[in-house]
Amino acid sequence: MSAGHDDVRIMRGTVGQFRFGVHLFESDASVLDRLVVDRNLRGVIVERSNGAQLQRVTASGNASGGVDINFSEGVTVRRSSATDNGFAGFAEVASQGTEYDRNTARGNGAAGLTLWFSAGTVLERNVVNDNQFHGIELTGVEDAHLARNEASGNTEHGIAIDRAGNVLVRNLALGNRGTGIAAPEGTIDGGRNQAHDNAAGDCTGVACR
Repeated sequence: MSAGHDDVRIMRGTVGQFRFGVHLFESDASVLDRLVVDRNLRGVIVERSNGAQLQRVTASGNASGGVDINFSEGVTVRRSSATDNGFAGFAEVASQGTEYDRNTARGNGAAGLTLWFSAGTVLERNVVNDNQFHGIELTGVEDAHLARNEASGNTEHGIAIDRAGNVLVRNLALGNRGTGIAAPEGTIDGGRNQAHDNAAGDCTGVACR
């Protein structure tokens, strides 16, 4: 755990079989790079830490969540994976300006990637598949930008959004057991979203090809 220390660097290691794998608390501008965090009670927690960067982090087999980001600003999660965790792969609460870029969430016990009451989030080119709830879930979020994400084989919806105002561009939803893209009226349709072979229908709130 890093509490109150800024510019922490943790690189190229493995953290396993602890209560918390890595916990950044009030630790601004810290970096996790090429780190494996597996078989802990909780994987990676970024809490009240601004400007943190997670790059090529692997969070797998943790009893609870893979990567949690809470009450933080300007966090970047890039080319990381969260697989086979007991709860959500990536979970975020009340944060601002987080960027998720080219990550993978697969086989988690809840949603692949879930945001609760966050603002200014960007999700691009993420792959979320075979999770035991929605692939991507936005709750209480009104201004996220989702582009070129792929959601397939999830137990519920591929992409589930409960509020208007979010932008969806060129996302793909395939073979989910719920709706491919379930969004409300007032969602901003940036075009070229696609959905096929979803059990409860392909799209609401946006037009899909």
